[in-house]
Amino acid sequence: MDFVFGARMHGITPALHSGVPSLFIAHDARVREMCEFFNLAFIAEKDLPTGENLTAEYLYSLSNYDHADKTYKDRYKNFIHFLEKNDVTPNVNKNGEIVNFWEPPPLPGVLNSEIYMPNRLDGKAFQQLCETLA
Repeated sequence: MDFVFGARMHGITPALHSGVPSLFIAHDARVREMCEFFNLAFIAEKDLPTGENLTAEYLYSLSNYDHADKTYKDRYKNFIHFLEKNDVTPNVNKNGEIVNFWEPPPLPGVLNSEIYMPNRLDGKAFQQLCETLA
């Protein structure tokens, strides 16, 4: 995908984590608050243009993440600190990279899906997804 937009946090966040430019449409206070806290690009549903003015190009023009990139690392460090302070072991190493330390070890198919993270949904990942769902 080249660009993703929508009103569901759980629908847009995976695209964003995969490096796909994304825009949240804040249809309620929960989405707006999450976007504001993490400086995620969003537009309020009430502010969407109508008719011919509502284009993918316009929505794409709003998907700037320069500000989010600057604050996300600090917010993430605060979250990890909160977990450690409350005796919850985070699944990240000192570099902030996710580590898998599941007990018992996960099935190979599950482990592979956790480790392989394409920049975009390439043909290999899409084929694997289709085979998994079949």
